[in-house]
Amino acid sequence: MFCAGYEELSKLAQTGKEGGAEDAMSAKLGGIENVERALNRAATAQITELENRVSFLGTVGAASPFVGLFGTVIGILSAFNQIAEQGNATLATVAAPVGNALFATAAGLFAAIPAVVAYNSFVSRIKVFDTEMSNFSADFLNIIKRHFFR
Repeated sequence: MFCAGYEELSKLAQTGKEGGAEDAMSAKLGGIENVERALNRAATAQITELENRVSFLGTVGAASPFVGLFGTVIGILSAFNQIAEQGNATLATVAAPVGNALFATAAGLFAAIPAVVAYNSFVSRIKVFDTEMSNFSADFLNIIKRHFFR
């Protein structure tokens, strides 16, 4: 953000020198708005890049329990099919399919829980970065106004 703001400020200073007026920076009405737009553009680009990388975690956290549930349903259906084929419901008939069903549930939760925790952590950190960049932008603009736009 600093680089974007500084580059825009340098362009404004260069334009002022070329114009020949000593007070060209303060006479230029749109100067501070140009710097502000450059800072906002840089902040938006950074936030977009950070948010782009966490969408996968959100997808995994949201979809994994359903994948586990689907595996559970398939396992239970398999147990019912074996019961129907053998005509009786003994422990030996249903143990393996029910165990596979529980394994699918566990696998879905094993993927979802860390993904949701990581997603929430990253989203929280991105919000903090956004606030810090807004504060930096305000401070940077105040310094520019104080020193260049009197």
